[in-house]
Amino acid sequence: MEPIQINVTVKLDDATQAFLSSLFGNVVKSAIEQPKPAKVIPAPVPAPAPTPAKAAPTPTPVKAAPAPAPAPAPAPAPAPAPAPTASKQSPITIDSLRELAMTKMNAHRVEIKQKLTELGTPSITKLDEAKYQEMYDFLKGLE
Repeated sequence: MEPIQINVTVKLDDATQAFLSSLFGNVVKSAIEQPKPAKVIPAPVPAPAPTPAKAAPTPTPVKAAPAPAPAPAPAPAPAPAPAPTASKQSPITIDSLRELAMTKMNAHRVEIKQKLTELGTPSITKLDEAKYQEMYDFLKGLE
């Protein structure tokens, strides 16, 4: 679809033209003196109006049989207590572990690197989540 362009011709008095020319320079003056011819765009052909469809006959309502009375619901059984899991989620996050390590890194770089090697990882970022608590306890123990 082509964009629609509308050209408007406005006749301004000399004082207004001078004011606009002082603001915008020769752009306004050339636009006033040489208007571009308007592009004629044909109006779109309207689509034919749809014919109304015949209304479907309304069905006659059918009476439904009365529903049987609901049976009394059995009392809910108490929920079983959750079994303790071996992989307990640690409240320690990687961010808190990294922050703690940064505070200890300057004074204990060698010990921290040795502990990471012992835990089987090159950095705290790649540390297994199950070992967060152990690393946290180690870092807290450093003075």
